[in-house]
Amino acid sequence: MPRYNCDRCPKGFMTEARLTVHKLEEHDVDDRIKCNACKKSFNSKYVLQNHIQNFHKLGKRFKCEFCDFETYGCGSIYKHMFKHKTVKDNQCRFCKKAFKRKGTLIVHERIHTKDKCKVCGVCGKTFVQRISGKAPRAPKFYLRDGDFKKEGDAYLCTRCDKRYYKVFSLRFHVKTKHYKIPRFICQYCPKEFMTQAPLTVHKLEDHNIDDRFKCNACKGTFNTKVQLRKHINNFHMLGEKYKCDFCDYESFSFEGLYKHKFKHRTVKDYHCKFCRKSFLRKTTLDLHERIHTGDRRKVCSVCGQAFVQKASLNYHMTKYHPEVNF
Repeated sequence: MPRYNCDRCPKGFMTEARLTVHKLEEHDVDDRIKCNACKKSFNSKYVLQNHIQNFHKLGKRFKCEFCDFETYGCGSIYKHMFKHKTVKDNQCRFCKKAFKRKGTLIVHERIHTKDKCKVCGVCGKTFVQRISGKAPRAPKFYLRDGDFKKEGDAYLCTRCDKRYYKVFSLRFHVKTKHYKIPRFICQYCPKEFMTQAPLTVHKLEDHNIDDRFKCNACKGTFNTKVQLRKHINNFHMLGEKYKCDFCDYESFSFEGLYKHKFKHRTVKDYHCKFCRKSFLRKTTLDLHERIHTGDRRKVCSVCGQAFVQKASLNYHMTKYHPEVNF
């Protein structure tokens, strides 16, 4: 029996959220509940309560018993605990596979029962899982024996001598910098991209598909979830606060604090291979050495003139192409 009945037609629904969506789509009645902090709308009081507790961090804080994980959502701590679970006690009725979560088992068994409940709104094609309709990903990249060597706790790239202390950081570096293997593939054309941001821009400009991520507080749009998360942490000050050990500087961004600490650094230990100049930061050294190598990767889209630095390109655009919005 339905728990929620529509007061404008005979239809009934099992949840309040489905009733709210029905009234909005069928009767043009907006019964959604709005958050007073960020003005976002929700289909039920329960969903609004979860939003306030998690997003605005006004709920009870839950801590994991086995690690340092903390969250403001009871559902999040429940999902996190599966990371510490080792026994797969949810077994499939049709094959020998087993799973940690009952939800994963239910989705898996749809493959056997051919219960394709996820439908594409454009072409009508059906899928077992929601992820089936997402953009294809490139196959996983594996490091080869000659790509790196181990020095104590560090992994040294044999192609450029860069040092890493985590295998996934080394793998990403070798894959993108040396093998030039793209991570993201457009599902609408054969184009491939190294990062998610240019893929998002490509889909918007070439296919008129807006997959950007929107901030619920200020309506800002971002090309990746990472950019949105940084914006929320820094601009809306919802992230962890970092303090400088040498002065009163504070930041909600770890990267901001990292860059700030160079102001307290006095030793220039990054030396140019071609001249006697030295620099505080490795990135400044890399940018400087492009002057010697002639690596002019910043190209004017109007006249084709190339520059070493973005600042030089910006000056060129302002002086010679002031009518162009760049």
